[in-house]
Amino acid sequence: MSGIYLDHCVEVLAQDADRDQWLRVRRQGIGGSDCSAVMGMSSYASPYTVWEDKTGRASAVDESEAMRWGNLLEPVIREEAMNRLGLTFGLLGTLRSLERPWQQANLDGWASDNAVIECKNTGSWMAPDWDGQVPDHAELQCQHNMAVTGATHAWVAGLVGGNRLRIARVDRDPELIEAINAEEDQLWHEHILTDTPPPADPSTATLAALRRRWPVEDRAVELTDPDLIAQAYDLAAEWKAGQRQEAAGHAMKRRAESASRLLMQGANRLTVDNQTVAQIIGGTWAPKKFEEAEPDAAAHYRKKVDVIDSAALRAEDPELWRKYQSQVFKAYPLTRNEG
Repeated sequence: MSGIYLDHCVEVLAQDADRDQWLRVRRQGIGGSDCSAVMGMSSYASPYTVWEDKTGRASAVDESEAMRWGNLLEPVIREEAMNRLGLTFGLLGTLRSLERPWQQANLDGWASDNAVIECKNTGSWMAPDWDGQVPDHAELQCQHNMAVTGATHAWVAGLVGGNRLRIARVDRDPELIEAINAEEDQLWHEHILTDTPPPADPSTATLAALRRRWPVEDRAVELTDPDLIAQAYDLAAEWKAGQRQEAAGHAMKRRAESASRLLMQGANRLTVDNQTVAQIIGGTWAPKKFEEAEPDAAAHYRKKVDVIDSAALRAEDPELWRKYQSQVFKAYPLTRNEG
């Protein structure tokens, strides 16, 4: 198997190493799966959670159902994608950049055209992110892995909803790689090596990590440093201002929805020149509310396992089913035609 990666990186752990070895080596650098978090573009992680992981503060994460299926399906996705592309592939272990020893990569494969392979298994609700494109996190992971290996392109194969394989080519983006290298370098040298947490960010991942790290205790932290006192006052004011903006935003949304519903008079769409301005769509179904309000119907549609057979209810009495379905209001601002 050919491999330009040999000029750019070295294999520091064999592909068949056990999980404990893999976890130990993984903490010795920043990998492709960390990239979107470092860049502040992950829904599940952040620079802070990466710092926690690399400094040994993060709790061990058990394999979730989604992770397990992703691991089980990776070989199938990879083989089918390469078959469709007419390429062969090889498997590599953990790679470490020769130029940036803190930058590592665990590839899903190395294609015979000297390309990185990245495989994803995702739900059907993510389909729009795969239509003619690849999700941001996959793009960033590919660019990171190309930075490590020197590859000029990557093949991304995404199995969407278990039955639709999307294959896309991602070309090397030197400017994006430069930005990735800079952010990862800063996190590694200024925070991970110095054991200094990165600044707080607005992500839910960071907030959740801090809540896990420090369960609330009945005690006070008394600040005496003038700079920290000033910071605490500023943060309290920032939180209060955010609370006011949040309340004002909710009030604006409620008023706009109520006024729109007055115009809609029970319809589910509001249009101008055949373009939808506002729409009411069905959301999640509320079985508890249904059971409390409709005990007789609930008893009729209760399965043997003591769960409401909502599918049967929807098929036989759709009006009653919709009565306990939440409503989601959406507005679509249009450019006003002044003529």
